[in-house]
Amino acid sequence: MSDATLADIDATMYTALATLVATPVTSSAPFAQLIRFVGPVPGEGLPAAKFPCVALRFDEETADFDVDVLADAESASVATWSVLVQVDDPQDIDRGIVGNGTGAGQTGILRLVVSVQGVLNALAIDGTYRGRRLKYLGTRPEQVVRNGIYVYAVRFAARLLPPLAATPDDSHDLDEMRGDVNLEDTLNDDAPGNPVVQFIADTTP
Repeated sequence: MSDATLADIDATMYTALATLVATPVTSSAPFAQLIRFVGPVPGEGLPAAKFPCVALRFDEETADFDVDVLADAESASVATWSVLVQVDDPQDIDRGIVGNGTGAGQTGILRLVVSVQGVLNALAIDGTYRGRRLKYLGTRPEQVVRNGIYVYAVRFAARLLPPLAATPDDSHDLDEMRGDVNLEDTLNDDAPGNPVVQFIADTTP
């Protein structure tokens, strides 16, 4: 199995979110639109968005750890995404936040957040670092507009293995390894008097 890339993870998340979109909206698919977004949310909210809207935004990738050896290396990273949830209710804050029911078109932004969690939290993605699933990080307000537009960011993280540059292998093959408990004159003796205290490991494939 090949290692997952940022594009692979993004596409898998987008596909999962697409199951929440329908026209018209339904109780199981409460969003009218799914888009990708880049950068901070402007003061007027997500541009040209239908309501309720869900948007996928890649935020950043940061190094997690590196393990260096003579001929190779292991380098892991953590990449984070925000799923932006946007609703519009200019008349009532309570209705915009918690909704007035669970039916189609009645869910507030907090219930929509739960819908997003339900398709992405612990999502299995092929090729992540040691098979780690998508991790939910938290939810926070991203933008609140005075005319009743609310945008919340639901954040997720994935661990992956960034590609490594090709490095020449200048290490030497280990043909054999010998050891003992330092008994006198036994290290290089293939038939010592007390073989229990000696080992010889043949590393030849």
